[in-house]
Amino acid sequence: RKAIFCHFPHYVLATNNYPATSVRKGKWKLIKVYGEGENRASAYELYNLDKDEGENNNLASKMPDKVKKLNALILEHVNTVGGIFPVKNPAYVPDTPNNMGKRKEFPLEKYMMY
Repeated sequence: RKAIFCHFPHYVLATNNYPATSVRKGKWKLIKVYGEGENRASAYELYNLDKDEGENNNLASKMPDKVKKLNALILEHVNTVGGIFPVKNPAYVPDTPNNMGKRKEFPLEKYMMY
């Protein structure tokens, strides 16, 4: 069976969802979550669905070669279908006591596609 992909490159603040892409190939499922954590780096979750249907045991740190292989499929798929990857918001300023409520100007037209 071919790989199955799910690509959702959007933040949904109401549900606290991060943009992510997943691929399932055979018994393996890789989820790539974009921009998680303080440094906004991608995070990976890898599951063996034959042994872990509930996705409780993340194997990503134990199987970096499998993550790399499945991540290559994600990159190829998203590029092939013309999908977009989330980009870091240049106007993002984390909330700290010194800058609460302050935001940089964001030139939206620079990032819009017509």
